[in-house]
Amino acid sequence: MIRLPKAERVVVPGPAGGLEALLEVPEVQIEKIAVLCHPHPLYHGTMNNKVVHTLARTFQRLGVACLRFNFRGVGGSGGSYDDGQGETRDALAATEFMRDRFPKAKLWLAGFSFGGAVALRAARLVSADLLVTVAPALQKMKSSTANDPRMPVAAYPWRPRHHGQLPGEPRMGEQSGSSARALHCPRSRSFFSWQTEPPSRCRNRETGKNGRSPMRVKLHGRRS
Repeated sequence: MIRLPKAERVVVPGPAGGLEALLEVPEVQIEKIAVLCHPHPLYHGTMNNKVVHTLARTFQRLGVACLRFNFRGVGGSGGSYDDGQGETRDALAATEFMRDRFPKAKLWLAGFSFGGAVALRAARLVSADLLVTVAPALQKMKSSTANDPRMPVAAYPWRPRHHGQLPGEPRMGEQSGSSARALHCPRSRSFFSWQTEPPSRCRNRETGKNGRSPMRVKLHGRRS
């Protein structure tokens, strides 16, 4: 069992000023690093968001060094909200920070909601080895960007299971040969009601078969 590390407060040099961040490094040989992006800054999204924190803890149990950071204008981070464009540059700065510290490690990018969309955009630009998104706000992304992530993807849609595609939402993995895999978790009944649901029980929306993943995600919250 990998012991969970203590968080180290760091400042990541960002394009609009320093980015407040938490660096968590397990006491193992680091072969993978992860940068995690939080929900929308204008709707109280921060690096301490419950979903982002849960993803970080899950990664750390797998021996992955994690960096959670506040986008520009959030908490102690410099700058102001920039409609996703500047936030993508913030994510790129965070990945550069981690790659400088762990130059030989594989890079994972992850995000929740708005952060999932930012992670998707950034992952293409930095050639990430893995992308993990929870309820990515794909309606804010151009179709060409959302359709072809160009790296392995685990996408966890977060909506009632009887709902189909949201109007105007691009589909990940539409293009032939795409590595994107959207996993549907049948026990998630509403936006804030995930129960303990290992991704191995989540069905691949393309094949109808159960997905396989080393991660076990445990998310709790109120029902809407």
